[in-house]
Amino acid sequence: MGARGPNILFVIGELRKTRPNLEYGQLLLVGHSQGGDTSMLFAQTHPDLVQTVISLDNRRMLFPRTRQPRVFSIRSSDQPADDRVIPLLEEQAKLGMRVVTLPATIHNDMWDGGTEEQKAKMLRYTAEFLRE
Repeated sequence: MGARGPNILFVIGELRKTRPNLEYGQLLLVGHSQGGDTSMLFAQTHPDLVQTVISLDNRRMLFPRTRQPRVFSIRSSDQPADDRVIPLLEEQAKLGMRVVTLPATIHNDMWDGGTEEQKAKMLRYTAEFLRE
């Protein structure tokens, strides 16, 4: 997973060549499972580039313990994260994080193949967080 950060930096570098007017210090990263872990890792190591990170059920990489970037996570009902990955409720509140568990959604439903209801809930919670 450690090599993923440089891959994101490579993509940013290539985009800067073709789209120099984009705001590269305000990235919104979204990832599911290992993609969520990768997003959390990149947000930790490059907080100056990431404004918001959204994880759909990452399980291994600790959430950044900072107010910037903003952190939102949607959790499944069947795959708990490793110890200390998700901050305790008090720390979440202090850092402005939001964590939502979907009781009727398993890890493998958190993609385009989920039910329409599951996808609608994930989109609704994400839109609410982004409007905050």
